[in-house]
Amino acid sequence: MMFKWRTTFSREGIASTNLHFSQLQESSFYLKQIIRPYYIALISNFNAINEFSLATSTFDMSSAVWLVIFIYEENSIDYCHNPPGNIFHLRFNSEMLVRCGTENILREWYSVDTDQIEINDIATWSLEKGISKMITDSLYERRHNLHGLIMKAVIVKDSPFLNVRKSGQLDGIFSEILREICITLNFSFNIVSEVEEYGIWNPKRKIWTGAIAELYAGHVDIALSGFTITSARLNAVDFTHPLFKTKNFLVIREPEKFGIKWSSYFQTFTNTVWIAILGVLITASILLIFPKIKSGTDRKLRYLFIDNFLEIWGIFCQQGLADFSGESSLKIAYFSIFLLVTVLSAAYSAGLISFLTSTIHILPFHSLESFVQDGNYQLIVVRGTAFYDKFANSRDPLGKKIMKLMLEEEKLPLTQQEGYERICKNQKLAIYSIDQDNIVNLKIPCNVVRIATGHVNSIAMTLSKHNQFTDVINFQLRKYDDNGMMHRLKQTIFKKKSNNIIKHQPVPLISVISLLILFLIGIILSTCILIIENFIFVRKTKKMSMVRKFNLDELAGANLSQIRESHICKLYGQKSAILLYPESEKEMEMTTMMFKWRRALSRKDIATTNLRFSQLHESLYYIKQIIRPFYIMMISDYNAMKEFSLATSTFDISVAMWLVIFMYKGDNPDYCHNPPGNIFYLKFNSEMLVRCGTENILREWYSINTRQVEINDVVTWSLERGITKIVPDSLYERRHNLQGLIMRAVIVKDSPFTKINKNGELDGIYGKILRELCVTLNFSFDIVSEVEEYGRWNPTTKTWSGAIAELYYGRADISLSEFSMSNARLNAVDFTLPIFNSKDCLFFEKPEIFVIKWSSYFLTFNHSVWIAMFGVLIAVSILLIFFKKKNGTDCRIGYLLSDNFLEIWGIFCQQGIAESSDRFSLRIAYFSIFLLITILSAAYSAALISFLTTMSNTLPFDSLETFVQDGTYQLTVFRGTAHYDKFANSEDPLAKKLMKLMLEENKLPLTALEGFTNICKNRKLVIYTYNEMKKPVNPKITCNVVRIKTEHVNNIAIALSKHNPFTDVINFQLQKFFENGMVNRLKNSPFEKKSDDIIKHQPVTLIGVISLFIFIQIGIIISICILVIEKYIFSRKRKKMSIVHHIPID
Repeated sequence: MMFKWRTTFSREGIASTNLHFSQLQESSFYLKQIIRPYYIALISNFNAINEFSLATSTFDMSSAVWLVIFIYEENSIDYCHNPPGNIFHLRFNSEMLVRCGTENILREWYSVDTDQIEINDIATWSLEKGISKMITDSLYERRHNLHGLIMKAVIVKDSPFLNVRKSGQLDGIFSEILREICITLNFSFNIVSEVEEYGIWNPKRKIWTGAIAELYAGHVDIALSGFTITSARLNAVDFTHPLFKTKNFLVIREPEKFGIKWSSYFQTFTNTVWIAILGVLITASILLIFPKIKSGTDRKLRYLFIDNFLEIWGIFCQQGLADFSGESSLKIAYFSIFLLVTVLSAAYSAGLISFLTSTIHILPFHSLESFVQDGNYQLIVVRGTAFYDKFANSRDPLGKKIMKLMLEEEKLPLTQQEGYERICKNQKLAIYSIDQDNIVNLKIPCNVVRIATGHVNSIAMTLSKHNQFTDVINFQLRKYDDNGMMHRLKQTIFKKKSNNIIKHQPVPLISVISLLILFLIGIILSTCILIIENFIFVRKTKKMSMVRKFNLDELAGANLSQIRESHICKLYGQKSAILLYPESEKEMEMTTMMFKWRRALSRKDIATTNLRFSQLHESLYYIKQIIRPFYIMMISDYNAMKEFSLATSTFDISVAMWLVIFMYKGDNPDYCHNPPGNIFYLKFNSEMLVRCGTENILREWYSINTRQVEINDVVTWSLERGITKIVPDSLYERRHNLQGLIMRAVIVKDSPFTKINKNGELDGIYGKILRELCVTLNFSFDIVSEVEEYGRWNPTTKTWSGAIAELYYGRADISLSEFSMSNARLNAVDFTLPIFNSKDCLFFEKPEIFVIKWSSYFLTFNHSVWIAMFGVLIAVSILLIFFKKKNGTDCRIGYLLSDNFLEIWGIFCQQGIAESSDRFSLRIAYFSIFLLITILSAAYSAALISFLTTMSNTLPFDSLETFVQDGTYQLTVFRGTAHYDKFANSEDPLAKKLMKLMLEENKLPLTALEGFTNICKNRKLVIYTYNEMKKPVNPKITCNVVRIKTEHVNNIAIALSKHNPFTDVINFQLQKFFENGMVNRLKNSPFEKKSDDIIKHQPVTLIGVISLFIFIQIGIIISICILVIEKYIFSRKRKKMSIVHHIPID
């Protein structure tokens, strides 16, 4: 039977081999050679079931794909349809298909709680039709029910992302996400522990603290709070995909001193504009001399120049003319000057308001570097967070300087709320924290100032290391990202949804009530003065009537102002160990040694067991029970070394930690110091410590290229001092040199983020990040393939395409281009940490039709203000009648009302009054009106400019839903990207509707430039991609493009081959780049210039108002032309009159 099967596979081009069940562990050798090993097991009777069950008890069933075929007789017990418990030791993420006898149905077996097998029908299998799937391709689309599983959970008290209400329910953004995942996957949590700290590594005690310690020790399965992803934590726990990213800030109490830019009065215009205004003032003053002379004025030239200068300066100060000339030339000249001054006044008013209302905080520092230089502030972080590790365990000189300013560890606050309260009480205290806008229920008792540090945090949930449910949770989180649910959940907690179109709020009555009150006070004051004046006038009149009775001659001249084996276990924080020893002629001696070791470890509360090298695969049983298994083995001679080498050839050496002790005599070859090649089949991420004889140095063994062992001294080990580290704690802080390793790389042609420049170097944002990784880790790339597509899953041919295919089939190790993380791709390749997140948008050419809001002329003030202004206009016009009557005017009341109405309206229109009254009451009344109008005019001018310059596009749709409803546009995405899979392989009704509007796959664009060029050529074409895709090609886009956000978020990362040994070290370095701000700087440099937090207002330039100066020049030229014409007509009339005078009169 085996021969027939192998012959059939060979005809199909599939390599195969056959083994007995008892040889299953030997197949581990192939696990290292094949990306995704595939096993076919034949079971014919009950003994075969027992034999296969025994073999799988020590084998990781999740490391491969399985097909089990039961070939049993009719009188056999039906183990295929009703297995007695978890007989094949399956886990939730195991992939096993089972066929029972001659049935044509394939069933999927897996386990949720390790005691029972879940069975689902997957496909039909027949000779005629082959395999016909009955359910969806995706593994976790099928396994979405955990059948009420209860996970043990730990929660951090007073977490800014999650807290427990008084009713016992969870609250905060993480609670909403967890609640949705629990409902979707049908499981729940049992909070078995509440801790105060998130958890940091204590280098002195060699232990983790807080919630991380609960996960690392296996007390809980998941932590329900938000954790920062750091390099150290990645060695201890698993993280979900980052839920969001946030910037880190230094926060201090707002300083009491401020600086107001008084020079803003002159910074509204540039120097060239001020010079041009002065030039116009002088030129116009000179030119006006000639028309006035021709109009018959008898004033001298110097007096005319001074009069004209003051007159035009008065117009610039928004004063009207006392006497408007009847000459047409002078009228056009004055009209041109009025028009220029009106527009300049509006621009100056708006600019001045912007400058004077910009208050600058005088800050003592503006970065971490200047914070250290200042030295007057102390620093705090929330105790037990990654921020303390960031500085305390840093080798960066800046980190060490910051630690000198840090408060002692026991004095640090436990919560964000406590931290903010402290900085409010202590003016010389700063807190290093995440963005305060992302902290739920934070109440800050004082005004604070944030100072950006350029460092970015990735926040995620944590699970115990190698948790079998990590992948399914990540799958659901990825779906939430794809369908926009994650974004909506975050939006409801952090901030209210805002529209893209700016809505300007009109000025309400309450905002100008103080001006109206001031105006009324002026009116009341002027009325009082009028009454006083009237009283004095009456008395004076009465007195004068009496004085007239005296002699006028008497009144002349009258004069009126902060034991050994157990040492290694403590080094790694272990509570258990597996002792391995070789087959030996000195059996009693070896057994005695094992007994002593186990007794010594037992005294230190460390659980142990011992096995021979040949039993190594049986220890896989313990691997499933222990989060991080620890092996201790003794090698006494060459035979022992060969035996251990044979055992590890079929064992994944990277799944555990190892201590190897060479106990050889002096005449043996020195295999300890100079091993012959990679004798123990190590990989780059293997963790093995080696001790040679009686030396007190422990050395670390690992391999970079699988042919040679790298050896580094790590710690000293003595009875007196125990373990003393001589290198950094972090694994990848030590292993930062790949010694010129060359990785096979694939690149996507015309990628917007990675390109090869003229010098043959990588360029673009991803190119620069990869170049920094190469320099830091000392490795390089050999580009073995260039493809046109990123790659997608073809459900028809069951193959991957593009760059993903190169990685999936092992032809390349890494892709140099950017990739969207999707659930389908996660089954085929590994991803690094996301480099950035980007929202998906719809892009199309900007429509030609716009709507300008002409009603903005009246929307600057609301109705109540307009009514109040009109009321003031009428009321003042009436009140002025009484004032003027008392002043002795002889005009009628009707004429006075119309004169006052026009006079006050002229002031509202920024015109002066012809003459000011001598009466003090009238002067105060006019002064109150001028003050009110000056401020209202400035407010109206600034608001009007904002309204008139705001144009709103009339768009045919504003979301994916309305895009489908519109139906007049076609949809494109970039060919071979995750966006096509997003709609093509989705069961969502909206996605199916979108596919009806999608262009045929072979017509989709391949590059960003091609895509945006297509939408510029076809106004009825829309492209769906992430926002940053447009930025690199923006200068080459030939039309104006409109962007509509869809609230779907993309995580963009670097892709590597599945189970790549270098993924972790690349992630470690990327996390360091995130922490020190390098990634942020590299991302910003290609996209946009760095901008300061302080807004810099741009003054009006000369070119911005040049049209106004041209207009006034035209006006002056026309007025001169009219002056010439008038002069010609005047000369002719004068000549004619002289002729008439010479005619004799009869």
